[in-house]
Formats: sequence, C-alpha cells, structure tokens
Amino acid sequence: MFTGDWKKAHSCYQQSLDAFEADGESDNLACVAYQSLGRLFVLQRQFSQAIPLLERGIAIRRHRQEQKGIAENAIHLATAYLECNKLREAEALLNEAMQICREIDDRMSMALCHSMFGSLEAKMGNMEGAIVQWQQALDLLRAAPMPSIELQILAMLLPQLLRTGRIRELLLASGRALSAFYRQKLSPLAIVRLIVLNAPGIIGTSLNRKRISHRVSTTALKVRKYG
Repeated sequence: MFTGDWKKAHSCYQQSLDAFEADGESDNLACVAYQSLGRLFVLQRQFSQAIPLLERGIAIRRHRQEQKGIAENAIHLATAYLECNKLREAEALLNEAMQICREIDDRMSMALCHSMFGSLEAKMGNMEGAIVQWQQALDLLRAAPMPSIELQILAMLLPQLLRTGRIRELLLASGRALSAFYRQKLSPLAIVRLIVLNAPGIIGTSLNRKRISHRVSTTALKVRKYG
C-alpha cells in the first residue's frame, strides 16, 4: 500500500475479503479486510467508498470487543468523516479511539489521534489548536519513531509554523523532517505527493489536491481538550 501501488494493494485486500466471505466469516474475521480496504480508499481520497467498509469493520470489531481494532478502525473512519465535513462524527470517534489507546498504552495510535485532532482543529479554523495537537503527536513518536507518520504530521505542521513566525520551532521541525526523509529514502516526487495530500492551505481545495495527487499516484510514498 505504501509504495504507491494501490491497484495491487486493492487486488490483495479484495482477495482476502473474498476468502473470508467464502469461509463464512463475513460477520467476523472479515473485519480485517474491511479495515484494510477502507484505509486504502482513504489514502486514495475515495471517501464515499471508504466509509461503508470502515463502518462495517468497526461494527464487527465492537461485536468482537477488540479494543485495539476498534481504535485503529475508528481513526481511519474519523479521517474519512473529517474529509467529508462530518466533524461531529469524526470527533466522537477520535475521542473513543483516544480513550482506548490510553487504556492499552498504544502510543503510536495515540499519536495518530492527536494528528487527526489537529486536522479537526484546522478544519474549524483553529490553527493554534491544530499546531498544539500536531506537536503532541510528534512528542509521542519520539519514543517509537515512525518516519512515514512523522512526515505526514510535519507536512501539515511546518507551513503553519512558518506562517506564524515560530522560527525556532520551525528549524527544529525542519531538522526532524530532513531526518525522516533520509530514513524513508523518499524520491522528490514522493515528497511532493506527501505535501499535496497533507498540507492544508498550500495546495487549495480537496478537489485540487485529488487532481494533483492523481498525477503522481504511481510514485512511491512513503486549544481544546480531547479524550
């Protein structure tokens, strides 16, 4: 999925779903395939296709009482809701996910929650709150570095630090971005695609971001109180 070969990823996940359904697992283990397919559609910005799959996946996860699975599925579904301007639904899911992540001490998923809370704040026009959330996400990732996730967050954070004149924070974040670029070994076009998909206010509307990202889709990728 993260190499940019979405067609191949879709084929693999669909085969997995077909196998689960053939084994009578449509209302059970198929939740894994629903989540994977839904996440793929989110990455492709095909949110109308992602939402039904993720809704089905989280319903099964809740029935199975899989706390970690519920949290992960909730984060992906909240991302899709957020992009469709269903802000209330997105916030409720993120609060649920954050509570679970704290209970099971899943720091990476907590970081993802903070990242999405930042995007929620940005959607509501509260960029100061967004910056706080993104910085909290990066703080959590210091103990368990995940360059691909860090880069997504930094692509949103850096323009806002520049816009607000936070030079010291900008320099520190830029150094971290360069380190993450090096660890991920991203191509120049992959970096462009990362910025297009994640930096609010630079490229413009979601439609424009979708058009631009489509042109490089074959390239490898790689404050309020919440919770």
